[in-house]
Amino acid sequence: MTDRAADIDVWTAEVAEDDPGDDRNVEACWPLLTEAERARAARFAVPGDRRRFACARVLLRRLLEAKTGVPAREWDFAAGDHGKPFVCAPEAGRRIGINISHAEGMVACAMAPGTMIGIDLEWLGRVVEPRIADRRFAAAEAAALKAVPADRRREAFLDLWTVKEAYVKALGGGLTISLDGFVVDAVSDRPVVRFLDPAVDGASWHFRHWRPSPRHVLGLAVRWPGAEPVIAVRHVPLPAGLLAPG
Repeated sequence: MTDRAADIDVWTAEVAEDDPGDDRNVEACWPLLTEAERARAARFAVPGDRRRFACARVLLRRLLEAKTGVPAREWDFAAGDHGKPFVCAPEAGRRIGINISHAEGMVACAMAPGTMIGIDLEWLGRVVEPRIADRRFAAAEAAALKAVPADRRREAFLDLWTVKEAYVKALGGGLTISLDGFVVDAVSDRPVVRFLDPAVDGASWHFRHWRPSPRHVLGLAVRWPGAEPVIAVRHVPLPAGLLAPG
């Protein structure tokens, strides 16, 4: 991944979870949030959820500002039927594909011009039940997970999950998208994904997978027909790097 001539951009930022005073970040985010976003943030009962929501929205605005020159305050978002955000203002930005994800201690966002994109960020300390794969994943994936030593199975599950969830989020169909309709045959920085539906143009989809920190894993899916896209990843420090322009 490189910052040279990027087609796709991904930004991440760490968000403190254990410092009650870190609500300063939320207060600093307030001027860049819409009235509806402030109301939504205020409804979160858990302070960490409030911080991550506010910081993710500002991070996305700063990314869009950096790539387009349109000031962060001029961007606004709406959600599709299944919750996927999309640009509703300014008018010139409506064809930009966007996505957001957040997990314990970190937020992430991505943008791609004129196409579908999805990201999924997971905290490696998350409590999960790998046996979910037996019910929801493709049979080959479930079998592969069972072959992983028990002490590594949760991490292997999250590696698979982030790739699969990124694709589902890119489509924006939520639970209407079946997780067993495609198979992640190998997880690496460029996961190998096989689609079971011949109607899907698998060659137009590109996947990435990496560790943005020792505690997190992130999957990316983007529809990009033709040459392989150049993907730029930037880690933005809080608070100044996120809250200040540039």
